[in-house]
Amino acid sequence: MRFINKNLCKIDPIVLAGLFHRQCVIVHPFIDGNGRTTRLLTTAILGKAGLDLFEIFSFENYYNQNITRYFKAVGLEGDYYDLENVLILPSG
Repeated sequence: MRFINKNLCKIDPIVLAGLFHRQCVIVHPFIDGNGRTTRLLTTAILGKAGLDLFEIFSFENYYNQNITRYFKAVGLEGDYYDLENVLILPSG
């Protein structure tokens, strides 16, 4: 988030949001809710930069309608249910 805040006025907000989104998906910081949190924060980054997409576009709706394309775009192939065990970190 420091990188995002530092570069918000220096890098195109769409590129910056894309970088954040990709990195957050790769890091996968939570046991559950990574995708939802990443999509929400991506939208918030764009909103902070003055691109309020809440009224015209929903990452969540797009994701729900294009799950396989989403995973291909972020570097994972297959249907969500094929990847479910890969994406969930073991507890303990």
